[in-house]
Amino acid sequence: MFADDRRNWPGFVVERISQYCAAYFDEGQAAWSMPWRDGPMYQGWLKFMHFDKSPRMIGLRGIGEAAAALPAAAETAIAWALKELSVPFDLTDDYLFAALLSIGGWAGWARYLRWQAELKGETDQSLRDLLAIRVCWDAILHTSCVDIAARKQWHLMLHTQKNRAIEQPSEHVDAILQTALEIGYQRSLIKSLNASKSSNAVTERPVAQAAFCIDVRSEIIRRALETVAPGIQTLGFAGFFGVLMEYVPFAANMPKGHLPVIFNPPYRVCEDLSHASEDEKQRHAAKRQLRLRVATAWKSFKTSAVSTFTFVEATGLIYAPKLFGDSMGWTRTVPHPDERGLNSETKQRLRPRLIASGNGKSSTKSTGISETERAGVGEFILKNMGLTQTFARLILLAGHGSTTRSIIRRGLDSIAALAPGRREKPVPGLR
Repeated sequence: MFADDRRNWPGFVVERISQYCAAYFDEGQAAWSMPWRDGPMYQGWLKFMHFDKSPRMIGLRGIGEAAAALPAAAETAIAWALKELSVPFDLTDDYLFAALLSIGGWAGWARYLRWQAELKGETDQSLRDLLAIRVCWDAILHTSCVDIAARKQWHLMLHTQKNRAIEQPSEHVDAILQTALEIGYQRSLIKSLNASKSSNAVTERPVAQAAFCIDVRSEIIRRALETVAPGIQTLGFAGFFGVLMEYVPFAANMPKGHLPVIFNPPYRVCEDLSHASEDEKQRHAAKRQLRLRVATAWKSFKTSAVSTFTFVEATGLIYAPKLFGDSMGWTRTVPHPDERGLNSETKQRLRPRLIASGNGKSSTKSTGISETERAGVGEFILKNMGLTQTFARLILLAGHGSTTRSIIRRGLDSIAALAPGRREKPVPGLR
């Protein structure tokens, strides 16, 4: 809905909601954390609006006061907004769905958080709160900040949509024909897949079987192996469909899911030191956590606004050997995330701990995989790979990992380090 001054009010609303969501859903990237992240999203937004001066800067007055008068509960706020906007009952679902589509990225993330909570038997109300924030913005602009012409345009649009929502008999016929077309295509596709599966079935026992990840990096090795050893059968398989688990790195507090997001991990596997007593494990864990805290503090100092130029001028040339080694591939630009804070001797001793511990009755989730369940886990993996018959004497499972880093950011750091006297303008969007 645009006012006569042609300002993009919908774009402004989406931008302000995105700014709030970026701070509320932050997972450690922000230097300063929002103070209301621990509470409900909608209640935090009400407090955020009290301090947000962006509406006033573009000429919107009284936004803070209007937000302060909103209902305290998200459900009540949605009902209030629908009443203020005079949305007919028949168009309520369409309007609320359109409101979420206008911020589809954040709505998708909020739905993902709810999905993750549901896998654990819990709930998350971020999506409901986000919807309340979006419709409250519309209601505030409608009642306080738009002129009479724009308000008439809004009601005309509602009247048009209500008339358009009347179902036509021809639309039902089109829907039935479309469904029939899709069912026919599904049947032909299933028939083709079944025919391909029967033709590719292995009747003789292969020399060996090798399962690779369905990834371009593994595909090169897989095709090369087929060329030099035609008697070896190779397979493609998504590795995260293997053992559905979450993995806890050594000295870490938060696990990492090694499985598709649609599943709830039944197992938790912890990384541990081999041939070490509990006291030794605690000492090494404390050392790693201390090194990580020091590294985080050092990085915060280097990237802070107050030390941007002074740090480069004072220590820029010291980084020249490091930059040269990174360019030649002798060193890594950043430490491997699984090896940060560890020395070489400790890294060699890290092993996953499969021995089951804990009974699941305490607040701490039990770890490891019991011996009685390991055979079932292996059967689950083999079935997912399609290895149910004609097994080779040797079966190879080849996996890999991956890490990512910002090449652009590293390149800018390198330029700044080699030219400590320069005053470069910051590049928009790179922080």
